[in-house]
Amino acid sequence: MVVGKGFTEDIANNARCKFGVDGNYAVVNAEVLDYTRLICRSPADFLLPENADEQISVPFGIAFGEEENKPWTRGTWRYRFYTQPSIERAEPEEVKIGRFAEIYLFAYDGDKFFEPVPQSKNGDTTGILCQFEDFGTSMGMYINETTLLCVTPHIKGRPEDYYRETVQVTVAMNGQDFNEVQSDAYVTFIGQGSDSKLLYFIIASLLIALLIIACYMCCASLNLFRLHAPEMSHKAYVVSLRDGNGTTRTRASLDNYGLGGRARSSQDGRGSRGASRGASRGY
Repeated sequence: MVVGKGFTEDIANNARCKFGVDGNYAVVNAEVLDYTRLICRSPADFLLPENADEQISVPFGIAFGEEENKPWTRGTWRYRFYTQPSIERAEPEEVKIGRFAEIYLFAYDGDKFFEPVPQSKNGDTTGILCQFEDFGTSMGMYINETTLLCVTPHIKGRPEDYYRETVQVTVAMNGQDFNEVQSDAYVTFIGQGSDSKLLYFIIASLLIALLIIACYMCCASLNLFRLHAPEMSHKAYVVSLRDGNGTTRTRASLDNYGLGGRARSSQDGRGSRGASRGASRGY
């Protein structure tokens, strides 16, 4: 982002940015946002001088005119190329929600933090930003080549709205470019709420257990019914009857869900036929 004045529409199509010195530089196209702002992307293929350090500052200029007219601005503006430092860990690893806390970040061996470029004319060097994923960003402070200081951001809501939330901490040394790949620093924010995921898991487990028990009892009942159904359907018994003359008669009955009646009728029929035959024979 370049801040200035006079970035009008009639010259916007020819806006350019230059990185480096006359003997070693790169030019990229710029985009005019409004009368006071334009943006351009730093060149990815810029050749650093031999034996250059992890970071190097080069002159920076913009132009709108033709190259033969030497249109490039000259001044003390500098653009810094640097190697993103890799972060090993964060201390402390746990903080409470509801209060601000200081988080120290430590670089891996061989990586170095550096002081940010002044962001204003008064020399303010608060260009470092720390990011805590969805919890937001906060200002960072350079301590030394191996240590940065971050302050936890303001978290929306109440401590009761959170249980335990672990987030990755990343750093933008220029205040804009965060590199998640090169950070192994994590911080856990501890609230006063309950673990809703664990509660849902317990409730779901209980419901599943009840369903399994109900299915087991239903299957057991069906199996028990199947085992005893043949015995119940073929149970036979004998009934003794005494008529008015004092004669004892024996009748067999088959209780087969309605067959008993037919069996009795059949036997009664046989008895009637027998009685008829007896009567015809003179018994």
